[in-house]
Amino acid sequence: MRRYYSGSDFSKALNIFELAHLAKKRLPHFAWEYLEGGSEDEITITRNRRAFEQIGFNPQTLIPCDTVDTRCQVFDKEYPFPVAIGPTGYNGMLWRDADIQQAKAAAKLGIPYTMTTVSTSSLEEIRKSVPDVELWFQLYTLRERQIQHDLMTRANDVGVKTLFLTSDAVVLGKREWDKRNFVAPQQLSWRNKFDVVRHPKWILQALWPKGIPTLGNLNPYLPEGNKTAAGAAHFMGNQMDRTLNWDALAQLRDKWQHKLVLKGVQSPADAERC
Repeated sequence: MRRYYSGSDFSKALNIFELAHLAKKRLPHFAWEYLEGGSEDEITITRNRRAFEQIGFNPQTLIPCDTVDTRCQVFDKEYPFPVAIGPTGYNGMLWRDADIQQAKAAAKLGIPYTMTTVSTSSLEEIRKSVPDVELWFQLYTLRERQIQHDLMTRANDVGVKTLFLTSDAVVLGKREWDKRNFVAPQQLSWRNKFDVVRHPKWILQALWPKGIPTLGNLNPYLPEGNKTAAGAAHFMGNQMDRTLNWDALAQLRDKWQHKLVLKGVQSPADAERC
């Protein structure tokens, strides 16, 4: 049985399992399940983990290891190692200004930081707070093309040179854990409210003094009085374009003048068509 570090100092965690263990202790139940869980029966999460577990190194022996070079080439640029921070949404619920903290970590390591459409900080806030980070941006295709175009313009204005279009998520995932933890939008069950009270450090660190964070990139498009997390979720649920197809990708390619990555390709045939 794996034993975990039981303290609260994140710097003493030795691996990702210990970091997850510390996060689970720190977060209220509903926030941990949002971080750890997936949609419906979580079959995709299970298969992804199994797939990664099956990947192993096949080393050649008698190769000098006195110097190690992890540099790699991605597109037309060299990075210190083949890692980038991927897009994750609503991080502000887990840690105050979490998107900014991720960007600072990426800048320190010299790797890219990929921001998502549903980040709690905005594109402009990230660039102002971390001017030297290499900022990539993940975009959902939206029904209102003017809003989509505006997001792309804002990304270009803050120096984004790599755009990711998500193609395998044209509806919001059915997160069954959320349905169990919430009785209405932004309305936790009484059991979860009691659990939140048992995590005062999280309340002070993540919620105080501004309260529940909103989605910074979407705030300009939300109605006045409804610039909330629930309002943003409702907005995204209505805006995600279920008619996304290859023609839409071609149109996006024509409008975006920098690097474009299609996120969600899962078959060789689709890769060849790209």
